[in-house]
Amino acid sequence: MTTKSILDSALNGGRASRNGDLVVVVMPAQAFVTTSQEYLIAQQWARSKQSNGLPHRDRAALIEKFETMIPRNNSGLSARGNPKILKRMVADMEQLGMVLEEWAIPLNLDDDGMKPRKKAAEAGEENADGSAEKTADKT
Repeated sequence: MTTKSILDSALNGGRASRNGDLVVVVMPAQAFVTTSQEYLIAQQWARSKQSNGLPHRDRAALIEKFETMIPRNNSGLSARGNPKILKRMVADMEQLGMVLEEWAIPLNLDDDGMKPRKKAAEAGEENADGSAEKTADKT
């Protein structure tokens, strides 16, 4: 009897296909997109570990190794990772012709997470419409 690695047990009939800088990982009832670099690291780790015999635990252990992913809708996973990397991944997915509606892409990728700065003049006041207007000094 041969022992399975975590990778073999987790994929369990699924597949991982590389498309440029992205890897689409398809497992039973779950699928996600990640970067090639992250997949390579997780793949090497999973090949070096012996399966515990429970495919769902092996899948959970493998998925924990990914810091950046965009899951397929209704896969029970949530998107995670640096917003800049996720934004680049979405652009690559679009370029590859993938249907973006099938994936759980975070809504706030266009935001950089920072509040906009007020661009008021040194001695200016903000109008009701948000534009800055410099006031003259009355001396």
